[in-house]
Amino acid sequence: MHTSPAWVIHNSTGVHPRISIYPPTPKDLHITKEGKVRCEVSHMESAEDLTITWSRSDNKKILEFTSSPEQQHDGTYTVKSDLKITPQDWNKEAEFTCKIVDPSLPTPVIKTIKKERGNNSKVEPTIYLYPPAPEELGTHDFVNILCLFKKFYPENMYVQWKKDGVLQKEDYYLNTTPVMEEDEEYFMFSKLSIAKSDWMRGVTFTLRIVLHNHNKSHHL
Repeated sequence: MHTSPAWVIHNSTGVHPRISIYPPTPKDLHITKEGKVRCEVSHMESAEDLTITWSRSDNKKILEFTSSPEQQHDGTYTVKSDLKITPQDWNKEAEFTCKIVDPSLPTPVIKTIKKERGNNSKVEPTIYLYPPAPEELGTHDFVNILCLFKKFYPENMYVQWKKDGVLQKEDYYLNTTPVMEEDEEYFMFSKLSIAKSDWMRGVTFTLRIVLHNHNKSHHL
């Protein structure tokens, strides 16, 4: 997926606004089926006069939501603007453009994103599932199940976990960002935190992956 690089603009106040545009996530595309493209403006001294507007190459109706300014720990502000799209819009390679106007910018900034045509090959991951380590089981009330995914392509894979068939909240597991290896295929990790008592009494944990618009499950 192609994203334009983030822009950093220097101004007289010493605050450097940063502008980024993000594609829909694998969860957006494959699970919720409610995609969005996000434009984020951060490191602003003030967002009072900021405007963000969207356009799209397919000329469909613009459905957008722009957040209120969020003050960060360093005193600067961040604003996020989401353009609602469908997975079909994204897969048809339409272009989505946000225009940012603010007094701190010397000129308006325009950021465009679309799905990259790229390599059409599809490679299923090799999956390694690791149960809780013995040292964890001996000393902790909560333990971890670890999964390693290697040699998959493209990178937009989404991972979920189930406990006895019930989907777990995302608070209970962590998925790393896919990393490209030298052969241009990807690897990533997923870690699920569970109660040791659940593991000891034989609760079934299931890993669900979504890749290439297909669902697959693996049990532990």
